[in-house]
Amino acid sequence: MQWLLDLANKLQGLGKAGKVTNAPDGCFQSGPNVYCTDTYENAVVSHYHLERFNENHVVRMVLRDVGVLYRQSVSGVVEDIRVEGSQRQLKIGSVWYHGEKPGSQIFRDAPIGLLVRLITYGCTANEKACLATPVM
Repeated sequence: MQWLLDLANKLQGLGKAGKVTNAPDGCFQSGPNVYCTDTYENAVVSHYHLERFNENHVVRMVLRDVGVLYRQSVSGVVEDIRVEGSQRQLKIGSVWYHGEKPGSQIFRDAPIGLLVRLITYGCTANEKACLATPVM
C-alpha cells in the first residue's frame, strides 16, 4: 500500500499525516472484513483488508482495496434545498451536499441565496449528495 500512497502524494500532496492505522489495529472489523481510514492534512485514505488464514492457521491481512479522497474546498451560493428523510441537502453549483450529522446548523438553517464555504473529501459530480463540513 505504501507505494500507492507515495504515488498519490506525488500526483497531489497528501499533507501531514494525522491518524494512520495498520490493519486490524484501529480499524472497524466485521467478520473477516477489516475497514480502515487514515487521515492526512489534504486527504482521507480508506483501505479494506480481508483476514485470511494460511496453511499454518496464522492470520494474515490481505489488502483488497485502497481509496484516496482528496480534500476539496467548496464556496458558493445555495441554489436549492431538498430534504431526503431527516437530511436537509444544499445545492451549490451542480452538486448537492449534506452534513456529516443530521441537524448540522448550516445544513439545517441555510436559506437559498446564502454564500457558504464547505470542505468535502473525494466528492464527484456523479454522487447523489456529497458529504461536507462547514468551514467555520
